[in-house]
Amino acid sequence: MDGLEIVSCPYCKGDSFSPWAVERGFTTVRCTACDFLFLNPRPSESIRSQATQMGVHTAADGLDISERYIPKKSKRYKCILADFFSADFSDGQPISWVDIGAGYGETIDAIRSVAPTGSRIFGVEPMHPKAEAARARGLEIFEQPLGPGIPVCDYASLIDVFSHINDFDDFLQKVRSILKDGGEFFMESGHLDGRRTRDDFPGVLGSPDHVAFATERHLTGFLERNGFEIIRTRLDRIDGWSFTAKNLVKKVIGRDVRLRAPYSSSYRTVLVRARKLP
Repeated sequence: MDGLEIVSCPYCKGDSFSPWAVERGFTTVRCTACDFLFLNPRPSESIRSQATQMGVHTAADGLDISERYIPKKSKRYKCILADFFSADFSDGQPISWVDIGAGYGETIDAIRSVAPTGSRIFGVEPMHPKAEAARARGLEIFEQPLGPGIPVCDYASLIDVFSHINDFDDFLQKVRSILKDGGEFFMESGHLDGRRTRDDFPGVLGSPDHVAFATERHLTGFLERNGFEIIRTRLDRIDGWSFTAKNLVKKVIGRDVRLRAPYSSSYRTVLVRARKLP
């Protein structure tokens, strides 16, 4: 297929891998050296850039990846951020925080609710439909990829975006460039262990929009080798009654999900708080 490229393991650069799952005709493989899961072959950077800007993936027959605004996300992240950061914000000093891959702004809403008064909270979102919708709600959004032109901040976050990134090492160097000395980076992603089977993951993989799947070990490894120290990690389960009901609906309409009883999946998401080292 045009626009696809065969790659080495994004984590350890190994070239030995085996098929792990197939979705929409795209294969996720497991690195035999480090168990990292990644799409191979995957859409080229030019194809991914076009999809990110327009919200439609040409590598998957026009797959719509623009999603929608979900207010409930803000409530969940308000609780998470309060747990991770409320003690740090107790002095009332304003902060600056950029949410990378801000989408429709649900995480920005949550950060605003816990950050001190007078803080500057803004987002980076290259997908035009999402950026436009977030601005319509009064949020400050930079409609561009991460890089030059983004103000230097005290904090940066990346929520459910890791799987979209081809080169996370390069991405983390860009994150360092927009963080002040001692600035912090907060992220959430799936904790998907290649030593388990596809049936252990209850949701859709999201191929070809999602190109990489990591564990806590991989994420902390990426961060540490790119000049961050880990402050705290936390694993959260997501397989409650609401998630199960959504999966049932997806199954009925033909999506590739695994139906399980609520609170029976081994799958977790991982939250990581890290600090930029000199």
